[in-house]
Parts: sequence; C-alpha cells; structure tokens
Amino acid sequence: MTIMTRCMLFFCLLSTVLAAQGSVQTSISSTEFDEGLTGRVSMQGSIMSKACDIAMESHYQSVEMGTENIKQLSRAGRGMAKSFSIHLVDCSFDAGAVLNAPWHYLQVTFEGADDDGLFTVSGGTRGVALEISEKGGDIARPGRPMPFVTINNDDIRLDYELRLRTTNNNLQPGDYSSVIKYRIDYF
Repeated sequence: MTIMTRCMLFFCLLSTVLAAQGSVQTSISSTEFDEGLTGRVSMQGSIMSKACDIAMESHYQSVEMGTENIKQLSRAGRGMAKSFSIHLVDCSFDAGAVLNAPWHYLQVTFEGADDDGLFTVSGGTRGVALEISEKGGDIARPGRPMPFVTINNDDIRLDYELRLRTTNNNLQPGDYSSVIKYRIDYF
C-alpha cells in the first residue's frame, strides 16, 4: 500500500468516526443546555441637571474684521479690536438641596491652528495672525484653557476681543480668514 493510499484510508476512517460522534450529540435533549442560554446585563448611570445652553446667536458667529492699513499695522504691530461674545442662557447651577450641581466655575478653550501662540489665518495675506483676548486682558492661546469664570447667575455673557497681530516683518496685503472653535467646561 502506498503512502498516499494509507493517508486516504486514515482520513476516511476519521471522518466516519466524527460523523458517528456528531449523531450521538444530536440525540441529547436541548433542555440540558438551557442553563447556558441565560445571561445578565448590568448598567449604571447618573442624572444631572444641565449647566447652560449657548444662545442661538453665539453658536455660529461671523466677525467682520474690516480693512486694515498695512503701514499702520506694521507700525503698531496690532490691528483694531473687534468685539464678540459667547452668551450662555438658562443656566441651572443649584438644583435644590437634594441635587446640588457640582460646578461653580466654567472655563473656555479656543481651538484653532497655532501660529506661535496666536491663531493662524489663511488666505493671501502674510505676516499676521489672530489674537483673542478677554475684555480683562487675558489672551487666549490655541488649545489652552482661559482662566476660570465664576458662575453666579443663569444668564452669562463672556466678552472677548479679536484683533490682528503681526508675526514678522514680511507683511503682505491680502484677504484672510480663520475658523476658531470653542469649548466650555464646567467645574
């Protein structure tokens, strides 16, 4: 008998044994396996009062920066300030004696492309970036949280200024734009 014939005979015998064993298993009643068909799902969560809603006019804002004179911008190193606000409404910070809200402060973080600590602009102009500052003077850095703001009423207006800042001596005139997102965290 050749090796090939022996291998074929072995596989035929093996498949016959496996088929016989499979038929024995099918004769076992399904009630023996019912215990294995049960399960359990655990879950947990919490219910909290909301912090604030962002007023509709603050969700998506467009600030028209106007036209700057390149000579004045070069001399001063900064452009004219344009104001904008983030208006928070319907704030609920004290949900009563049972459910005291855990936050007493909020913190705003502005997100955008970084140009040496300022916000990058795109377009034809060169040598400028955008600066965001609070009315009190604190300057926003891309991706870094601003100082905490104490929460003390249900209608909060966060006031900021936006202005061009020169980044180098190679100023070039042209159009520019930028998209800056913000995030509000509560503490």
